[in-house]
Formats: sequence, structure tokens, C-alpha cells
Amino acid sequence: MIRRDPRQEPSVWVDTEEELGLEPFSEPPVQKPADPYRKRILLFVAVLALTLPAIVVAMVLVTEPRQPNELQLKAEEIGVTPAVLAAGRHVYRTNCAMCHAQDGGGVAGLGKGLRNSEFVGSSEDEDLFKLIVAGRPADHAENTTGVAMPARGLGRLPDEQIWNVVAYLRSLQGEDEPTPGPDERLASEEDAPAVDAEAMLRAATAGIGRDQYRASCSACHGQRGEGVQGVGLPLVGTDFVNNSTDQVLASLIKSGRPIWHADNQTGMDMPPKGGNPSLTDAQIDDIVKYIRELNASNGSR
Repeated sequence: MIRRDPRQEPSVWVDTEEELGLEPFSEPPVQKPADPYRKRILLFVAVLALTLPAIVVAMVLVTEPRQPNELQLKAEEIGVTPAVLAAGRHVYRTNCAMCHAQDGGGVAGLGKGLRNSEFVGSSEDEDLFKLIVAGRPADHAENTTGVAMPARGLGRLPDEQIWNVVAYLRSLQGEDEPTPGPDERLASEEDAPAVDAEAMLRAATAGIGRDQYRASCSACHGQRGEGVQGVGLPLVGTDFVNNSTDQVLASLIKSGRPIWHADNQTGMDMPPKGGNPSLTDAQIDDIVKYIRELNASNGSR
């Protein structure tokens, strides 16, 4: 019998289940449903436990360690990463190989050999970097080809890419075929066909400006500067272009020419920088050089 606290009012007496002869009430246990995937999981784990060691052993037996390639070996030898060396090789081949050859052996009448070069080998990295940045004019005391070495490889290369080229030049030292000595080089140059070095340099420079010209100017002035009727005047064979200085043409490209300008003959706006605000002054100079090359190739100066 359960008795409540007599201090509580009113006092209540309650008969318990035992006093009443009843069985105590209890909740029946909840039966969890059987997991239908339990046997499959256990079987999979057992199979994996038995076969995994065999698979690992087989992989170890049939897999040979990867051998480093030539680029990785060269990079490790000169203390740079393979990515730096690969980047330097790409920049060299697209900006320097025209004069120094794809393999660094040099081109007669244009550029010295750089493979196994005594000059490269005895120069510090900083000296090579400064030389590429500044270039070397044709009348320089150490210029033995008589052809100007353009600053930053004609491509207006940023410093990071020039450092990558320096690393690549280091990797060319120690190759099997050395750079010819002075006597051998002179003999090969005498036997080589005549090279119009200045024309090649002009063409290379024009190639840089060509891409900028086609992207920013050709829609109005034509792919070859022939002009587009009612939109843009010709740039080839015109007195204005031939009688204007490079500075005047660059200033015109940079500022554009609005409809109301007295010299506007088409009634169409010429937008500043050809509508491409990202054009830099250097790129505008390249466009002017390309316009000059277009006129030169058409017999007009």
C-alpha cells in the first residue's frame, strides 16, 4: 500500500497492484527488424580481408618505380623545379630561338650559340637576366654578329619569364654537342646562305603587333590595313600614315577620333585604343610597328 505524505491535505490512501492481487504492468519489449544486408556486408568484409593482401602484394611485384625523365633530372641538377624549366624552355623557343636556334646552337649571322657556351657558363644568373632585359645593340663592343639583340626577346617578357629562361639556359650547359668555337663559327657563317637579319627582326616584331592589330583594329581597318568602306580608312599607302611619326600614330590610337573631329572622314567614332581599354602603351607601339611593316611589304614607306 502506498501512503502519501500525511502532511499533504487531504491524505489519500491508494491500494497498490500487489494488494489488489494484480500483476505489475510492464511495456512489452520492442522487437527490432532484422537487417536484410547484414549477411551481405559480413560476406563482403570477409572476402576483402582475404583478398586485399594478395592484391597489394601483386601490385608491388608488377609495379616498377617511375624513373625521372630528362627534364626532372636537369631541374634537380641546377636546383629548380621541373615546372620552372619547362616554362623557360617554352619562353625560349617562342622568343629566343629565332636567333639562337631551337637547340641553342645559334644561327649564323643572327645569334650566338648558347649550348655549352663559355659566356653563359661563366656568367652569373643576375648578369644573364640583365642582358636579356636590356638587349644588346648592334654597335655594342661585345656584339659579334652585327645584329641587334632586342630587349626582353621581342616579346616584352615579364621578369618571371626571363628568370625561367635563365634557368633553361643553365640546363643547356653540359650537353653532348658543344657550341662551335670562333673559327668553326666563322666557317659555318661563310658557308651559310645570306640572311637578311633586319628583315627577320622586323617580321618578328610585326608578328607581335599583328595579333594586337587584328584584335583591336582590323574590324574597321581591314586585316591588311586595306580599310573598310564607310567604317575605317585604309592604313596602307596613305599620305597620313606615311607622313606621320610613330608617336603621332600611337597617340591617335590611344585617344581615338570622335565623329565631330574635323579630320573624321567616315562619320564613325574611332574609339580610344580601338575599343580595347586593356591595351598598354607597349602594345600600341607594337601595332604601329605592324602598320609600318604592312606599308613596307606593299612598297610604301
